[in-house]
Amino acid sequence: MSTPTLSHLEDAQSYQLELEPGQWARLDYQQEGDILHLNHTLVPPALRGKNAAATLLEYALQDIADRGLKINPVCSYVQSYLKRNPQWQQLLHNGNQETVHEH
Repeated sequence: MSTPTLSHLEDAQSYQLELEPGQWARLDYQQEGDILHLNHTLVPPALRGKNAAATLLEYALQDIADRGLKINPVCSYVQSYLKRNPQWQQLLHNGNQETVHEH
């Protein structure tokens, strides 16, 4: 496996991770002011089981934090990831805390 290539394509509203040549995992979002609605995580079959989605999400969340933005986790994978990694929950925009806490 080669060194991962991480990209943020602002015009396409997408974060991308290339773990193997030509194999990209993608996190799509829609920006509304200072909130990013994280809508969809896509991992091609060749990258499944290689921690691609988690690596991509870590990169995206750090970038979002560095930019001072907030998130709305629409994607079920992102919601699940935030439950397992509460250190990122401070990025949730007001009113969304309940969507990632287990009851």
